[in-house]
Amino acid sequence: MDLKEINNMDLYREKEHWWIKTRFLYLDKAISKIGDRPFSLLEIGSGTGQNLSYLSNDSKFRDQLQVAIGVDISLPDGFGRNDLSSKVSMTKEMPDKTKLFDVLVVMDVIEHVDHPKELLKQWLQSLKPNGILLVTVPAFQSLWSNHDVLLGHRRRYTRHSLEVELEGLPIVKLYNRYAFSFVFPLVWLARKVIKKQSNETDLKLPPSLVNGILYFLGKVERMLGGDFLLGTSVVGIFRKI
Repeated sequence: MDLKEINNMDLYREKEHWWIKTRFLYLDKAISKIGDRPFSLLEIGSGTGQNLSYLSNDSKFRDQLQVAIGVDISLPDGFGRNDLSSKVSMTKEMPDKTKLFDVLVVMDVIEHVDHPKELLKQWLQSLKPNGILLVTVPAFQSLWSNHDVLLGHRRRYTRHSLEVELEGLPIVKLYNRYAFSFVFPLVWLARKVIKKQSNETDLKLPPSLVNGILYFLGKVERMLGGDFLLGTSVVGIFRKI
């Protein structure tokens, strides 16, 4: 979760949100690309640390995890979680340049910056050769709303524009699909018609039944390989060369 949304939901309840739980599935998908071996992970823009908590407690790869570091320059002083394992830490500072990682996670980050390719080039220096890069971004400019303004987004992406953004970097594509296609019409309607002038972001925990159904749909979509045409996010997985 973005640190700007920290007041929308209890820190430890938010990981039950269907959208966040579905994102965990794509995190596991990326980690699976390194094979059945121990791994290290660096997350840029780790926010409130939900991915780190998942890696500590619930991921099927948690026993293979050697170390995970979450970096977020917006991390409030004194912020911490009590559900992270001893292998996991959160910080405002990038790790030493001599330390390389097997997996680099950049989820919903590059839409916030003016020159994402330059930053990605720097961040990739922390990824080992043959390491895995996971990138997610919000999809389709047609979904632009005050939600994006409140979160400080500069742009939204398509599958194609994400690939263009990453052109020239030392990576090869393994996966590039849309996610959350099943809510695209509802999100479009909510952002363009119902809540056009809303001053709140979208991340709120829905009723349990609705939350469960939406997570099930997200899980099925991920199992089927994502969507080529529509979605509210783009998920890209790449290997460093």
